[in-house]
Amino acid sequence: MKGMPPIILALLASSLVLTIGRGITLPFITIYLTEHYHLLPKSVGAIMGASLALGILSSLYGGYLVDKFNHRTLIAASISFFSLSFFLLPILPSITGVLVVLALLNSSYALLSITIKACIASWLPVDKRVKAFSMNYTLINVGWAVGSSLGVWLAGFSPMLPFLISGGLAMVTVITLSWGIRNIPNRPAQAEIEQSRYRSRICARPSAF
Repeated sequence: MKGMPPIILALLASSLVLTIGRGITLPFITIYLTEHYHLLPKSVGAIMGASLALGILSSLYGGYLVDKFNHRTLIAASISFFSLSFFLLPILPSITGVLVVLALLNSSYALLSITIKACIASWLPVDKRVKAFSMNYTLINVGWAVGSSLGVWLAGFSPMLPFLISGGLAMVTVITLSWGIRNIPNRPAQAEIEQSRYRSRICARPSAF
């Protein structure tokens, strides 16, 4: 990722860590709901499907939020709610609460994903965006592979541990990311974009020697 702005590198690293956290818990959540709330598999499926649908519907509003609000604010808010959701899930007394919190988790992750894509589009010239998007998708796949395996191992120690680790990873991420990009403007100056495009064109020219 040579030549990428610091904010892009930070966001890609955050995407990996948060996907690992998501992968730790979500594959395990169906087993947890069945054992903890004594639900039938079809009931668990209905809860997971409904929460995902609510998350998708609310994420349709994400594009408006990205255009309306500061990207750093949206990133911090979405990761904070993402972290809070994991800490709340194992202590909720009712299925209704689980449904709401799972919807919040899916919505916050969707908003974060939209914001990261908006940052990539804002900070990079067209020729570098494809590479950044490709790297983001690769890291997401890596995160799921690592997270799901780690979740199975952690659940063997305690059913609560996957939730705590996922929430902790998100909490560390929002603190680190908020500190790391605190002085970076919401959008790059036009001069920075033009300079980046110029460097890309120069590097793309064949050498005469």
